[in-house]
Amino acid sequence: MRITEQFEFLESGSKAQQPMQRAIDFCKDPHNNIKYFIIKSIDRFTRGGSRIYEDLKMQLDECGIILIDTYGVISSQKVNTLDHLGFTYK
Repeated sequence: MRITEQFEFLESGSKAQQPMQRAIDFCKDPHNNIKYFIIKSIDRFTRGGSRIYEDLKMQLDECGIILIDTYGVISSQKVNTLDHLGFTYK
């Protein structure tokens, strides 16, 4: 794995404008060819709660970028908990 870019954030992730957005925008640019977005831990990704986490994570998912935290809390495994009922997701 080759590290393409490294970002350091000193401001709080509890703000409406997430500091992490700058790094996500870099990763979303197809010219940068990013496959993995690595963070120290989930609490370093955002302090804005689950809604903001989902928004940031969805941006990465839409680009096929895998979010990894060094503590292994975030799973990249996709699980359909309603599969046994025949329900499928887009």
